[in-house]
Amino acid sequence: MMGCHDTGSDACPCFLADSGQCIACPILRGADSCDACSWNGACVYDAYVRGEKGGVRRFVRTRIIRRTTIGDGLHMVTLDTPETWQADLRLPGSFVMVKPPGAEITWSCPMAVFYVQPDGKCRIVYGDRGPKTNQLSRCSEIWEISGPYRSGLLGTRRLLQADCRSVLLLVSGTGQSLLPNILRVLRSKGCTGELLLDPGIGGVTYAMDHLPCFPGEVFLQNLDDDGEECRPGWSAVTARIAGAPGHLLISLGSDFLHRRVGAARLTNQSWVASNNQIMVCGSGWCGACTVQLRDGSEARGCKADVAPEDVIWRG
Repeated sequence: MMGCHDTGSDACPCFLADSGQCIACPILRGADSCDACSWNGACVYDAYVRGEKGGVRRFVRTRIIRRTTIGDGLHMVTLDTPETWQADLRLPGSFVMVKPPGAEITWSCPMAVFYVQPDGKCRIVYGDRGPKTNQLSRCSEIWEISGPYRSGLLGTRRLLQADCRSVLLLVSGTGQSLLPNILRVLRSKGCTGELLLDPGIGGVTYAMDHLPCFPGEVFLQNLDDDGEECRPGWSAVTARIAGAPGHLLISLGSDFLHRRVGAARLTNQSWVASNNQIMVCGSGWCGACTVQLRDGSEARGCKADVAPEDVIWRG
């Protein structure tokens, strides 16, 4: 059953309700009943018929407090984000869209929230990977950001509903940016487990300072290269997955990593994965984030909370 990350938020109901393509509400999609509704305490149809309209996330200018190069082409940036955003920025899977001042929306890049400081300042980590991020690196004082967005994870509800469960986290590269918000939730729920961490191409384990709050063991493990899946290193990972029946699996990395985890996953293991879709508008109207599902349907990756095992991973 598919849910929408924005259901019940200030951004709901959105324009998709007007166009008959609401992700959360079957009736607004033309169904006769709401039997297939993934109700989570907010009725989108009721809000819509009462004339409520969700707000549109707009870009605001934000000051760059600090920029530190932490690896080859890898940067940590501290931003002065609006005070009203701070609660949402601390949610698992939260991210912001970032672009240079005055640039068109097509220049925007999604960037995961790495950490929200006690004073409310927000840290993100990104790499110089193309013209968009290279242009952002040339902006030393001001960025424009919109958000917060909630769809940086697929299967978010499984994470939020986890209760005293054992967890196996497989994290590679900049997937580390999602860790602090996730670990805070796991700790609050009394979860324990193992974390397999791969520094990735940059070779930097920049999340290590936040791992003392992880209620379990941490291992450095090669997870996400292009080697054969049967090589000894990955065979050991497969054995760990198979040896953890009933564990909650959390994979944070590339689609290549997700494909491997999906192949090794047992049927009784719940799975949460980082959302790696291309995002431009973050609102569901441009289609750049389209996700292909195994049943032949499609979903808007910037809004839909789908199960990772239902996605066709292209890695």
